[in-house]
Amino acid sequence: MATTAASVDDATMTEPVRQGLARRGMTPAEDYVDCGYTSAKLILQARADGIDLIGPVKQAGGHQAHSANGYAATDFHIDWETRQPTCPQSKTSSRWIDTRENGEPRVHIDFYRAGCPTCPAKALCTTAAYRGITLRTANSTRCWKPTDATSTPPSGSSVTTPEPESRARCPRQ
Repeated sequence: MATTAASVDDATMTEPVRQGLARRGMTPAEDYVDCGYTSAKLILQARADGIDLIGPVKQAGGHQAHSANGYAATDFHIDWETRQPTCPQSKTSSRWIDTRENGEPRVHIDFYRAGCPTCPAKALCTTAAYRGITLRTANSTRCWKPTDATSTPPSGSSVTTPEPESRARCPRQ
């Protein structure tokens, strides 16, 4: 347990609290936390230490995810091996850009040449000229993406990830 100023983000305390427990020989096999203490990075760090970080995950961003009326980023199929994303209308991405956001690796994908302006489902996808999405890396993304019949992570293992507001475990590799 730790006490901090109200302005300190909960997620910044996950690792220091776990380290304090480890120093006392009290490292848990499972660590149950609330939404403020979960992120893909923290789940993967815990996994590397042999701990299942379990807690509600934040809902995907974007108006489509929040309104449940349209295509959220999680509705796109990402083939990490071939670096080929496909939109819910089966159009493939025109660009895949490795980048960084707040010091963390990300992949930016856009569908600039995929025909977004004339797509019959454009209103479900974006109000912009074309759809762009930014994702965490493959290892981080598989902690969030629900499994479907056509999607497997780069390792080929199955992924089981809950819907928002449910309990999450990052799959073992």
